[in-house]
Amino acid sequence: MCTIMGKALDLEEEGMKFYTKCKETTKDENGKEMFSYLAKEEIIHYNKVAEIFKTYLNKGYCDYIAARQDKPESGVFEKNFPGGGLNDKTDILAALNIGINAEENSIKLYKQLAEDSENDEAKMAFQKLATEEQKHKSILENEIEFVTGTGEFHDFKQVTS
Repeated sequence: MCTIMGKALDLEEEGMKFYTKCKETTKDENGKEMFSYLAKEEIIHYNKVAEIFKTYLNKGYCDYIAARQDKPESGVFEKNFPGGGLNDKTDILAALNIGINAEENSIKLYKQLAEDSENDEAKMAFQKLATEEQKHKSILENEIEFVTGTGEFHDFKQVTS
C-alpha cells in the first residue's frame, strides 16, 4: 500500500508541475486560466493523499519522504515540454493529450486505492479523488474538441461556472 500511495503523491506533484509549466508557456489567457485551475487541483489532491498516507501509514509516509530525495520523476508527464511552449495548435493538443493520459492513470490508481483500502473514510476519499480526476479528464477532452475546431481555448470562466 505504501508504494501505491507514494505513486499517487508523485503523480499529483508531477501534474502540478506540468500544468504550471503549461500555464507559463501559453500566451492564451483562457489557456492560462485552465492550466492554473488544474495545477491548483493537483495541489489539493496531493495534500489530501498526503493526509491519508500520514494518518493510516505514518511510517510508510516517513520512509517515502526520505526515499524520494533521489528518486527520478515517473515520466507520466513529459519532462521536456512539447515544442518548448504552447503557442501553436500542435503543441496545445500534445499537452492536452499528455494531461488526459495522466488523468486516466490517476483515475485507475485512485479506484485501485479505494478498492484496496480497509478504512471506509480513506475508501470514500479515494473514490472522490477518482471522480475529481474524471472531471479534469473531461475538461481536457472538451478542450481538445474546442482547440481542434477553433485553434483557441474555451473561455474557462464559462466552463467552470
